[in-house]
Amino acid sequence: MSKSQTEKADNSKEWMADSLLLLMKRKKFRSITISDIAQKAGIDRRTFYRHFSSKEDIIQFKINKLAKDYEKLIISHKNFKTKAVLISFYTICEKEKEFLLCLYKNNLLLLLLREFETLFEIYFIKHKKIDPTIELTETKYMLAYHTGGFWNVLNKWLSEGANKTPDEIIRILVDTLPELITIGNA
Repeated sequence: MSKSQTEKADNSKEWMADSLLLLMKRKKFRSITISDIAQKAGIDRRTFYRHFSSKEDIIQFKINKLAKDYEKLIISHKNFKTKAVLISFYTICEKEKEFLLCLYKNNLLLLLLREFETLFEIYFIKHKKIDPTIELTETKYMLAYHTGGFWNVLNKWLSEGANKTPDEIIRILVDTLPELITIGNA
């Protein structure tokens, strides 16, 4: 495939993803049809099926893109301390707020959790951003714990309409995490 064909294919995928998002603001995900998406994107159904096999594939396409953006952002920090990881995560969440709200309202947010569980495990273990003295099994449990925390805070943020800024969320977490750890050790 030539560069212009690849760009055209990528544009078509983005149009379909944008169209699905617009439709999800008005309709429940389960009631949206492939024809609705194709019509909104200004393409025919054949073009849709050239790129995706289902509307769920579009959701996965958007989630994969979000995960890649997060990975790029976290790498750019060159610092894997808790605050840098939080800044990266909630910056991406703010950028993709409309998409995340649509996932939340349609009970599809678990798809994002699965992607981030995999991303955290692969990325942090692969790039050795974890203390090498910790056993791999312990590392996986620690990452599961952190991923759950990120996901639950994301859920809380979305349930309240995603009105807090990333800075507000990070401030709350950074200010309260030491207290929570101290309470747990009391």
